[in-house]
Amino acid sequence: MRGSPEDRDDLAGDTLLKALEKAEQPWATWDARKGASLETYVVGALLLHFPRVFSSWRKARGHRQELRRRLATDAAAATTLPAPPVPPVFELRVGGLRLTIQRVPYRLLTLAAAVGGPLAGATWFAR
Repeated sequence: MRGSPEDRDDLAGDTLLKALEKAEQPWATWDARKGASLETYVVGALLLHFPRVFSSWRKARGHRQELRRRLATDAAAATTLPAPPVPPVFELRVGGLRLTIQRVPYRLLTLAAAVGGPLAGATWFAR
């Protein structure tokens, strides 16, 4: 848990939530006249609930680690599978001629639009 601030934050938050849930019960009332400050009361509530929260958190953490291990194993197995073939973007067949474009040549399309647009406009308006 030293290397994982997320785990520490989760455990602290779970402990605080459990202590606050129990503090709403009628037997858990704080009274300043009894000598304990509110801070002492809250720390005592946290210490009271920490062992149970830690135990359930540790079990859940074990389940999470097992799930991560299985997912990593599945991901490693998935990367060994061959990639499915990519379908062509465009395919033209005329007689014995076959033209196939596997991916869109964006740079060529940009150049054609940049040059062809003004030429087409000049031709159209020249009429």
